[in-house]
Amino acid sequence: MFEASDPVARRRLTLLAITLLTIPCYCAGFIALAVAPDPTDATLTPTITSTSTPLTPTLSLTPLVLTGTATNTPTATHTPTNTPTSTVTFTSLPTLTSSFTPTPSLTPSLTPSLTPSLTNTPTNTPSNTPTQTDTATATITPFP
Repeated sequence: MFEASDPVARRRLTLLAITLLTIPCYCAGFIALAVAPDPTDATLTPTITSTSTPLTPTLSLTPLVLTGTATNTPTATHTPTNTPTSTVTFTSLPTLTSSFTPTPSLTPSLTPSLTPSLTNTPTNTPSNTPTQTDTATATITPFP
């Protein structure tokens, strides 16, 4: 029972030491209860005392109380929204095309001629946003 290496024996020794160390506390409590005065032996003696003070006027201010009601008022907020818009633009641009034309004098010369052509320009323009647009030009040249 007194071997300190066994865990069960150590636990028994610890509990035995706690029990022996608390015995003086129990004894002191029993002695205090035995010596305490009896509450029924006390006698009460009534004492009448009075004090007089001169009357002085007192000014008391009433605090101002404000009441209110909190109300929630909805406020409409307009938020602009950018919407991409696709715009297709067809532009007809005349183009200058030079061609060789034989003349009776057998002198070759260059004769410029205007040949109209259709140019398709697809443009994707979102609203509220400037956009650079590349334009492709298609040339239609008729053959004689």
